[in-house]
Amino acid sequence: MLPIPVNHGSRPEFLRALRDHLMRWDPLAKSAVDKVCREYFDLTFDQMLLWNPRFIAERTPHHIPSPNVLVVAIQHIYDMFKDAIDVKTGLPLFTEPVKIKAKLFLSSPTKVTFQTLMVCGVCQCTKKLVLTLMAFKSGSVSGGMGRGAPSWSLARGSRWEC
Repeated sequence: MLPIPVNHGSRPEFLRALRDHLMRWDPLAKSAVDKVCREYFDLTFDQMLLWNPRFIAERTPHHIPSPNVLVVAIQHIYDMFKDAIDVKTGLPLFTEPVKIKAKLFLSSPTKVTFQTLMVCGVCQCTKKLVLTLMAFKSGSVSGGMGRGAPSWSLARGSRWEC
């Protein structure tokens, strides 16, 4: 877990960008919903998402990509926000211990013997976004847990107990 200041001005943008890169629309369901939107509403998937997001959310589950894609996405988000300074307080978004942990996590993802996966969920008690880092021991990043790389998906409305 990487703690970041609660009152930092860049915190909401960082969490939003992280969520958007981690929780992607399931590609097969997205193409099917896009086809329906074009046929019946004369709108694309993205236009319908802006016009009626509940319609999209009810029909399109989220998809968590494989760990090798996640490492690249997390690296991109970290690089965008690593030098973020709060305008009011002048404090950085990431402290030095957080930067060290992030560097260890993102240093060389192909040589790591653990598959790491960020899992997003909504805590029922506090209704806040919860990010959990889970490590699955394996022989190599692409090898999975001895049965090949597992596929991960999180349906809309999934929740973890606190």
